[in-house]
Amino acid sequence: MATIFRVLLGLVVVFIPTSAKALETNWFDGGMVYARLISPIEETSIHRVLNVALELNVAEGWHIYFRLPGEGAIPPTVNWGRGSNVKSVDMLWPFPKRFNDRGSQNLGYSGHVIIPLDVNVNIPARPVTIEMNMETSVCNEKTCVPQRIFLTLPVPAEDKTPMVNVSYRDMIEEARSKLPTESELPGLKINDIVVSPETVEVTVYSERGFADADIFIETKDRELTTLPIIYVDAREPTKAKVHIDSPSYSRDLRKILRSLEMTVTLTDGTDCIRKTFDFYNKQR
Repeated sequence: MATIFRVLLGLVVVFIPTSAKALETNWFDGGMVYARLISPIEETSIHRVLNVALELNVAEGWHIYFRLPGEGAIPPTVNWGRGSNVKSVDMLWPFPKRFNDRGSQNLGYSGHVIIPLDVNVNIPARPVTIEMNMETSVCNEKTCVPQRIFLTLPVPAEDKTPMVNVSYRDMIEEARSKLPTESELPGLKINDIVVSPETVEVTVYSERGFADADIFIETKDRELTTLPIIYVDAREPTKAKVHIDSPSYSRDLRKILRSLEMTVTLTDGTDCIRKTFDFYNKQR
């Protein structure tokens, strides 16, 4: 079966042909964004966690916000409370892109995006209904358009090993492989962090260099998404000190990052890692 393309307002929605039955919702059509839930399985099984994903297609020139969108932006809210036999849903956000929204540095996604979901069920091998109600905004450099995305995915029950759709499985596995890992990688490391009133300095290592590197910091109730300044070691170009300066609304970063813990997320453009530090031992 040939791949079918639908184009609307610069948006290309790719309908991927599948060789076996799978679970999917209809596409939500928001004009600037298409969205649906997909899963490589046909039915529930004895497993307590279902492999699902939110698939997004965002129109050219537009973007949708990350869970930590940055200064002046409203984060998306997602409610899963109206489904059945669903204990909880873990939304596994990929590392975002950086956008300039009316002079502010914001984080989000454009183009085709897969956000993996771990759906934790109450009773395995029983029918499941996944209902997602997401309130967010789709933005360009000049304006934002509110969107309310409502999707329902029923999952029938089966006590045998479920059939797997290879196309959806591979697509979701690829997205999962790019998620931030809590473990250091041989070619990517976050070594240390120091917080002063004006800047956060993070010492990092990257075998790939820093041409495509990016970083952000979060605490329990704050995020720091200011555009980083990367000072590469002249003698060892795999090492660098990254400075993230205080945002315009604050004169003392120590007051913003007042949580007991700070989590640093770093990408080299391919791999992504995350590391948590004790704030009170890292200020000066």
